[in-house]
Amino acid sequence: MSIDLLTLQKLSGSVPPVRDEDGNALEFKIHCRHCGVPLEVGNIPPLTQTLCPVCHQHLTVPQYFADYWLEEFCRGALDNFVAHAFDPVLNREVAVKISKAAAESLGGVRLLDSVRTLNIVDHPGVMPVLGGGEWNNYAYYVMPWMERGTLEDVLKLPVEDRFTARQTIYLMVRVSKALQMAEQRGFGHYDISPKNILINWEWMGHITNFRRVDEYIDYTDDQENLKRFDSWRYFSSDLLTGGTPAIEDDLFSLGVVFYQLMSGKYPYGPVESTSRLLELHRRVPDCSWVRRHPAGSAEIADLLEAMLADSPGGRPRYAQVVDVLETQLEKML
Repeated sequence: MSIDLLTLQKLSGSVPPVRDEDGNALEFKIHCRHCGVPLEVGNIPPLTQTLCPVCHQHLTVPQYFADYWLEEFCRGALDNFVAHAFDPVLNREVAVKISKAAAESLGGVRLLDSVRTLNIVDHPGVMPVLGGGEWNNYAYYVMPWMERGTLEDVLKLPVEDRFTARQTIYLMVRVSKALQMAEQRGFGHYDISPKNILINWEWMGHITNFRRVDEYIDYTDDQENLKRFDSWRYFSSDLLTGGTPAIEDDLFSLGVVFYQLMSGKYPYGPVESTSRLLELHRRVPDCSWVRRHPAGSAEIADLLEAMLADSPGGRPRYAQVVDVLETQLEKML
């Protein structure tokens, strides 16, 4: 069973059921998060924008899902729904990720497997898990709300509004250490891209959306199948030709992300086909400019060139990546 967004909104209900001691339905009320005044919203459709009658702040009538109040569905999610939500128990903003397919389907199982991986890796650079499970036949999990969105969103900002030089290197160290911890615990990521690194208000990065090896079993070089992997432009040549994902493939993808983080540009240009991307992989992108970058060094330039090598055997391990980046970070203190 596959669920579209409109069906999800109808099934999940607008607000939680509220009853008095005799079981009679009551008008549901929420409190304005700005001034605290109680508001009756039981007859207003969910996700409707309204104004608080007292402080006149803009509010969104929430949609009830499990124990959370959904306020907005994020755009662009392929495999699952992602909603900006509010946790009334913990009094904090959260993100709720919900499977598009039924909980017992392959999509629902993969979502819960992914969140278990996040929990097992348990590193500050990995997305924290606040809860999850099944509700009304949906698999879901809850994570902190990342105010700055994805790294892809941040890279679209003007240069002066992005990371400082030190924040850039710190993010690279943080993500590398998280992936190193994942490898030590028996996991690869297999889908590293700017879309899968989320940034909070303090500019701290959190990697998420680990994939399983078996998700690639039916992968081919066909463009239709490629749509399942919206980050295919970050794949190594081995993955683009149907290979089984390995840590070496993650190191290549991470190198592409680091190149884009430091330069603001994707290293292979506006490529639209896997065949063209495979041609471009034969030549390592020029990384000499990293030597002159405010956050760069000759050692980081050499590191990026090694990570972007088309041959898996030429790529460094995470320990070397972390060592080079931490050395540069110490120089910037």
